[in-house]
Amino acid sequence: MDRNTLDKYFKGDIWKPTPIEEWKYSGLELINKIEPHEYVIDIGCGFNMFKNKIPNLLGIDPANDEADIKISIEEFEPDAKFDVALCLGSINFGDESVITKQISKIVSILKATSRIYWRCNSGSHDHIGDEDLNFFPWNEEWMRHFAKLFNYNIIVIEYEPNKLRLYSEWKRN
Repeated sequence: MDRNTLDKYFKGDIWKPTPIEEWKYSGLELINKIEPHEYVIDIGCGFNMFKNKIPNLLGIDPANDEADIKISIEEFEPDAKFDVALCLGSINFGDESVITKQISKIVSILKATSRIYWRCNSGSHDHIGDEDLNFFPWNEEWMRHFAKLFNYNIIVIEYEPNKLRLYSEWKRN
């Protein structure tokens, strides 16, 4: 997807974050799943809301100045590998090819034993005014497809009651 379109979405008046306390699967209870010694990357961290809640966290985001590093996942080259990746609404834009490349990049920066926590948009849009964006059509089938493709086991997969978002936890031993 075109960088200008995404920047307009995230920097404009369309996308507004909801408080972390309102996030069902991917909010405050997620913090309890992270061990203090684990190195965590928050991909598309937005306002970096987990920064003071998870030790050893690095937030990257291509559009938000609150990120520790303002960069896209495709461009990011870390010095060391991570134990955990948070992909909470960040791997949502583009077609199967784009999503596959992004997940491949994420997996490449994770340790052999790692976890990925997902919050994906399963609808055609997320906020009023974003109807022109190309959201990937996440569903359980796609989630299972990508987990298998990248040798992860799905520990949790569930929708919000309104089915707008799909949550999942992947683990690789």
